[in-house]
Amino acid sequence: MTYVQSLLPQFNYSTQRGYDLRKKKPKATDSAISRMETRLRESVEKHRKFLSQLAVDPADSARSFFEQLAHRVCTLDLGTKEEQFLKLASVDLEKKRIHQILIENSNSCMMDFLEMALKSSVDDYAIQDGSYADSQFVTRPHITLIHHNDFDQTQMMEKFAHLQGCVVNVSIKAFLWNDKVAAFAVDVEETTVDGQPMLRSQNTFVHVTVWFAVGAKAFMSNELPDLVTQNKAHRVDFAAPITLQGKLTFWGMTNTPIVV
Repeated sequence: MTYVQSLLPQFNYSTQRGYDLRKKKPKATDSAISRMETRLRESVEKHRKFLSQLAVDPADSARSFFEQLAHRVCTLDLGTKEEQFLKLASVDLEKKRIHQILIENSNSCMMDFLEMALKSSVDDYAIQDGSYADSQFVTRPHITLIHHNDFDQTQMMEKFAHLQGCVVNVSIKAFLWNDKVAAFAVDVEETTVDGQPMLRSQNTFVHVTVWFAVGAKAFMSNELPDLVTQNKAHRVDFAAPITLQGKLTFWGMTNTPIVV
């Protein structure tokens, strides 16, 4: 029995009733089928916005494809174990400290952002253990320094391996956001706490993504400064920089820290 033949009895229809699903352009002569199609179209139109959010943007799909392709090629070339493939090198920051900055400013400069973000929340956004629990808030805040899309595995090791585990001071100087993504603009000191020269971030906009909407991606933070100049995003500068420390870490393809 074919797939189509198995489906027809489930809908209580047959090819004898004028609706042959095996044809490229089946013609409905059954009024019940016409009504079913009308209801389906009405339902799709009613929920168009939600269904569109579930669809993957072609640009995101292409980006994911090339990332995975580069991953496979580099792994084959170097004989690197997949679990040790280096996705990026970063300055990792404590989630609770990042979220505390948001919470501390929830009644002032970040009020509009938080009202928007929490209103559109898909989860229970209660504060748990000093952090927002909603899944749209980034759980592993970090400053990307180098990415495997721009450097091969050998180059990443040469540039960063000796810095693994070091601590560096970071200054948060501004907050940028729109309805898709939000990030802190940051400065990273030129040397680690123990005096080693720091690797500069390859991003023009050095930042920490803290939130992104359903259907958005964290890397969209890179566009925020340009969007601010176009009045399509907001920027709030702090009266004084907020200083904290971060740990230098390699990330694997599962978005978890690894040591090599």
